[in-house]
Amino acid sequence: MGVCEQLYNMLPLVAVLLPLCTAEIVDITAYHGKIVDRHNEIRREVGASDMRQMAWSDDLSKSAENWVMSCQYERAPSYISDCGQNLFYTNRFVESWGGIDRTIRKAIAAWDGDRAFFRYGKDCGSACAYSQIVWSTTTSVGCAMNRCYRMQTGAFEKYYTTLFACFYSPKGEMTNDFPFTPGVACTQCPLGAMCEAGLCRTQALQAQIVHGPEVAPGVGAVDNVPVRVPVTEPPVVPSVCFANMTTQEVHFILLVTNNLRARDSAYPVTWSDELEQWANYVIRCDIEYPGPRTAYTNFGKTGATSLLYQLVYDWGDEGSTVTTLLTRGCRTPGDAATCNHNTNLMAATNTRMGCAACMCGLQRQLTCIYDSKTV
Repeated sequence: MGVCEQLYNMLPLVAVLLPLCTAEIVDITAYHGKIVDRHNEIRREVGASDMRQMAWSDDLSKSAENWVMSCQYERAPSYISDCGQNLFYTNRFVESWGGIDRTIRKAIAAWDGDRAFFRYGKDCGSACAYSQIVWSTTTSVGCAMNRCYRMQTGAFEKYYTTLFACFYSPKGEMTNDFPFTPGVACTQCPLGAMCEAGLCRTQALQAQIVHGPEVAPGVGAVDNVPVRVPVTEPPVVPSVCFANMTTQEVHFILLVTNNLRARDSAYPVTWSDELEQWANYVIRCDIEYPGPRTAYTNFGKTGATSLLYQLVYDWGDEGSTVTTLLTRGCRTPGDAATCNHNTNLMAATNTRMGCAACMCGLQRQLTCIYDSKTV
């Protein structure tokens, strides 16, 4: 047990001084493998020569659980924790498997989104959450989720929230050192480490993975690596084309959409797994099938290597004129009105959205659906 976990033995004594509230821990055991996989995917993307592979730590998970039980949206103070920490909350109680998956995905996407502000140096600046994820010497992560009836965030209180935290060890020295060494993957791994999928795996890490997280009941494992548990509900209906979007693409498409809506003083929308599944169902390369009759639908194509969110910016540039001939179309609820992509984006009644993308030769198709249902 490391220093970080030893310090957490103090928490029961400290907790009486904290503004504790009624809380309910959410079981995320089935998602351990997904959390580790996504962290390692992000770590591979930075172009580091010394990036270690990350594995699950039950001790860190317990430490994170102890902290989220305090229902405080702030990092645990140094006299309690010597771990790296990332926090996220959502303004509702998470109940279903899909809700847990969505919250975890949004949390990691939000932390990864800090890369837009990342500047390589000895100070994490405005990208500390991202810097912790890509800290090259960090090898362990453990997370926990808690439903908080009352949560303290600074001087304010929020009610009926779900708090999610990931703890990391060794933690990143955010103001004293560089997060990683740029270069060809695995060219500066520690002595005795092996290169696996662009990340350095040490013998200690191998032992940690072998004895790592339990898999959900009924879920098999191959070579002691947990199999990712399918958590989508209801099941995704297969599309006729290969449809996929990364967590980061989902994050930035939603972010750009809401930035454009804010420009016109429209209320923000939230991401809907239901509409995402609809989009995956109707998306085609050559035929523009709309979503539900009660929804707005946008269709577009961009280069196979282009950033999808740039297409959303292009949609926002179409303004309010709906008589211009479009290269790719749009549909309004029940085909009751004319539209362009921007007027669909800006529809005042929209409360949620979901998109899908698929490869179409040298282009990529994007289909986005918007509606006014409450989340």
